[in-house]
Amino acid sequence: MRSVASALAAGIFDVVLERLLRHYRLSGEIVARCAALRPTDLVLDVGGGTGGVSARIAGAVRAVIVLEPNAALAERGRGRFVRSHFVRGDGTRLPVRDASVDVVLLVEVLHHILDADAVLRESARVLRPGGRILIEEVEFVGAMGSIARRLERWIFQGVWPRDREGLCADLVRFGMRPTVLEEEGFVILAASGRTR
Repeated sequence: MRSVASALAAGIFDVVLERLLRHYRLSGEIVARCAALRPTDLVLDVGGGTGGVSARIAGAVRAVIVLEPNAALAERGRGRFVRSHFVRGDGTRLPVRDASVDVVLLVEVLHHILDADAVLRESARVLRPGGRILIEEVEFVGAMGSIARRLERWIFQGVWPRDREGLCADLVRFGMRPTVLEEEGFVILAASGRTR
């Protein structure tokens, strides 16, 4: 019974993000526009849910791996987006070798993670020299931001511990060179500081 409920919840999640919020299309366009993708890239989509965002770029790169801790979301994605490979796992302990990935996507995921530093550290660890981390996040500012932040915490146990400047400082601490590409919400592309 629990697996049926989980599958139903995953389906609702998928439909809301795709059809109601148009998240997959909008964020997929941001990734395609900002991540400087190459046909040889191996892309790791951390906390990618059903893979709807990274599915938009799967045909433009060598491979996409979607890492998702929720079994129902990963299973739904497996059934929908066959060009992506789904792995269950936790962003704080990426099941990937050091220096093996060209692009790490963190699309609206950091505000769901209690230990965002661990995710950033792990993302930097798995990047090849010259690799990139693309972070897309919402900014919870003003009166509406305050309401959204409360809803996020209540519904998803979300926490957003830092502002854009703090996140950039953390990326530098992990050996990255961050650049803010878009200001609304925000998109940060952080290039690996390693050359070998």
